Amino acid sequence: MRRKRSLPKRTWLLRRIRAKIRQRDWELTLHAQRQSRARKISQAEIESAILTGRVIEDYPDDPRGPSCLVFGYTQQRRPIHIVVAYPVTGRRMKVITVYEPSADRWQAGWQKRR
Repeated sequence: MRRKRSLPKRTWLLRRIRAKIRQRDWELTLHAQRQSRARKISQAEIESAILTGRVIEDYPDDPRGPSCLVFGYTQQRRPIHIVVAYPVTGRRMKVITVYEPSADRWQAGWQKRR
């Protein structure tokens, strides 16, 4: 009998996040709404970045609940970071915050902290 190979956690997590985006089963927290408005980041840009991005940090033990940081580019090639709560079956996925990474905090490529 052939054993199924389990996916690395970040790959599995990103697939679930993307599925929630495609199903339009997600929402912005109040904080994320404020941040996206202030930073002029649209919901379409968030969706685009998640659908083409990758999980760059994982926060499974966050006291507010497990979450991860997704990095991706919008269709206009704008780099953005999106903190997303782990998707839960039967509940809308929450985008916790969204921002453009800054060069003073992130290395070139926007995927590793200084």
